[in-house]
Formats: sequence, structure tokens, C-alpha cells
Amino acid sequence: MNKLVTKIATVLVALFISMNALGNGEDVTIMIAGADGTISFAVDYSADAFLLAGFDESPLVLDVTDEEAPVIVSYISVETGNDFAAYTALDSGSSIFAASAGSFIEVDQIDLY
Repeated sequence: MNKLVTKIATVLVALFISMNALGNGEDVTIMIAGADGTISFAVDYSADAFLLAGFDESPLVLDVTDEEAPVIVSYISVETGNDFAAYTALDSGSSIFAASAGSFIEVDQIDLY
């Protein structure tokens, strides 16, 4: 329970810092990483900003709308204590996947045959 309260407080601090740094912060959508350390969602609407929070390190945020050609999403990194967050704007209709960079592996080639 203490860890959850700490995480929520961290997100609120990150949101406050982000809003002050980037403008008025109207229409900010907050997403918190699950127990597996990832966030995956479809953007059903455009918000002024999205705060993707609760990561152990700076996350890698991908637009996976085209699964064959994912695109790295640019964002402003926010660090509060032990947590990291990504503050960004996303287009309606996008499919987003975010995880700590250490969660990914690089594959040079896949031999399917």
C-alpha cells in the first residue's frame, strides 16, 4: 500500500512539474505503468498532453499503429525520485506501447525458415 501511495504522489509531482514547464497543462491524460512495467493503449482522442508514468528508467515510447514499422515517439523526460515519466502529445487513432528501455532486446535478423 505504501508503494502505491508513493507512486501516486510521484505521478502528481511529475504532473505538476510538467504543467509548469510546458504551459497550462489543460487536458492532460495520465497513464501509470502496470505491474509488468508497460503501458499499452489506443488513443481514442487527442489531448493536449499525455503523461506516461511509473517507470524504473526512462521509457521507450513507440507508436505501433503500423506494427510492421513502429515509430519512436519523442517526449520530454520527467524524473522524480526513483520514477521516470514521459510527457508527450499523441495523435488520435494511434496505438501506443511504452516500457523501460531495458525491457527491449535488439534483434538483427529473424530466420523464419
